[in-house]
Amino acid sequence: MATSPYLPDTDAGKDAFLTNFALKLPAYQTALQLSAGDVTAVQNAAALFHWARVTQEQTATSAKQWTAFKNRLRDGAVVAPIVLPVDPVIGAAPALPAPGYGIFKWIGQLVQRIKNSPAYTDAIGQDLGIIGAEQTFDPEAAKPVLTLRLVAGGQPEIGWKKGPFTALEIEVNRGTGFAFLAIDTEPDYVDTFTPPATPTIWTYRAVYRLGESMAGQWSDPAEITVGG
Repeated sequence: MATSPYLPDTDAGKDAFLTNFALKLPAYQTALQLSAGDVTAVQNAAALFHWARVTQEQTATSAKQWTAFKNRLRDGAVVAPIVLPVDPVIGAAPALPAPGYGIFKWIGQLVQRIKNSPAYTDAIGQDLGIIGAEQTFDPEAAKPVLTLRLVAGGQPEIGWKKGPFTALEIEVNRGTGFAFLAIDTEPDYVDTFTPPATPTIWTYRAVYRLGESMAGQWSDPAEITVGG
């Protein structure tokens, strides 16, 4: 599956691309015959997309923490005190870009205008980040990398990178062999199973999903000590 020669696949990559593009574009405004409105629209788009991406990640993490808290409140061990999750502080939205939605569609149109300009050079393209080698995506070679940490309530959080995949299928071994745990569509995942009373090693592994099918290889097992 071919990807854009310059635009990254992930939201984080698109964020970094757009931030650089907005930062560098003013230096070429006159030479490329761009309007002040073009430059302002790109700068506003970069600021708004970064804000939206960070806000979405923060609220998604908060939602998972509240789910874990609710489940522990309902089914957890009888312990005290109760510790409430802390909601993220969300700042005001930046200025809205004049072209509206579909940021990377109209950015692509602007990039084409830039490349059609008589003043355009490969050096400008490299500086703006709009030149890149054609990439290929091989889902069969993909292998998730898991990171583990304990969050509120002593429950494991499984960190993973989504990339171009639909979801992650996770299995856990609590001492009796690997068994299905969850299919997570947005990183990261909190295992809400009640931790044991004594220190115990739980082991996790996972495989990507693309649509309804597994894709690639199982991750290396990742271990964490819970309970106690």
